[in-house]
Amino acid sequence: MSALADQVIVSLRQHHDQLVEVIDGLDDEQLVAPSGASEWRICDVLSHLGSGSEIMLRPLAAAAAGTGVPGGDNQAVWDRWNAMTPREQAQGYVDHGTVLVETPRVPDARAARRGHHPPTAAP
Repeated sequence: MSALADQVIVSLRQHHDQLVEVIDGLDDEQLVAPSGASEWRICDVLSHLGSGSEIMLRPLAAAAAGTGVPGGDNQAVWDRWNAMTPREQAQGYVDHGTVLVETPRVPDARAARRGHHPPTAAP
């Protein structure tokens, strides 16, 4: 993994942790307040981030396993997230985002083809 990739991973983890701290301090009324995105509530933004994390986990898991990326029905994921309560959307982001940022790094394809697999422990 390159130094730049390592820096990006560390930054993503730090920003995720900061957002989780903010979410933990929000009450139900604040979750349905307007966000900075036009026509989106805070819970809608968290739903977007959480469903995106869930969707991103599929190709990452496939890459780690050395298998093809499974086909996925993103619309079904979005529909399920849209049906959640605001509190469930917030907690769903925390849960799925945590898994995403804690997913072990995937060895790069060139190293894997050479039979070299660097350590996958999180920094």
